[in-house]
Amino acid sequence: EFDFVDSYKYTLAAYGVAELVGLDHMMPVHVEREWRGDKGALSWWIDAVMDEGDRLKKKMQPPRLEEWNQQVYRMRVFAQLVADTDRNLGNLLIDAEWKVWMIDFTRAFRRTKTVLAPADLTKCDRELLQKLRTLTAEQVATATKPYVGPPEIAALMARRDQIVGIFDRLIAEKGESQVLY
Repeated sequence: EFDFVDSYKYTLAAYGVAELVGLDHMMPVHVEREWRGDKGALSWWIDAVMDEGDRLKKKMQPPRLEEWNQQVYRMRVFAQLVADTDRNLGNLLIDAEWKVWMIDFTRAFRRTKTVLAPADLTKCDRELLQKLRTLTAEQVATATKPYVGPPEIAALMARRDQIVGIFDRLIAEKGESQVLY
């Protein structure tokens, strides 16, 4: 990948964007700290009982499937927004109440202006879509400073436009009740 970066800074920036779009409740709090001369991201401990890989191996089903699916849809939208190229089964933690926790965004904020996996965008939370519609580059710049720069922000905003467009098309084709919850 051209200009590949794997950095703790992207996890901090992802948390800032999650706050803007109302998904910070799905991520542990992240702050920058220095320890022994090295800077890094310090995150709130999540008392996870398993990750998505463990759940699939054990063939466990969430007790409230609709609620589970809605969390996964939100995570997918967010992963596409921040262009996280490392969404894997270990980066989705599950706590005892079956709450989804998104972790590890060190490979996010790619400079691609296209959504990485448009097929993942099938349903969306109404509030999340509204927050995406009103999201501005200035808000993103403020929330992610100094961790990402203008090229990453421009790419995020281009992906935001595509995400909104995808959901607008799906709503026109299938109807709002089949796309939004």
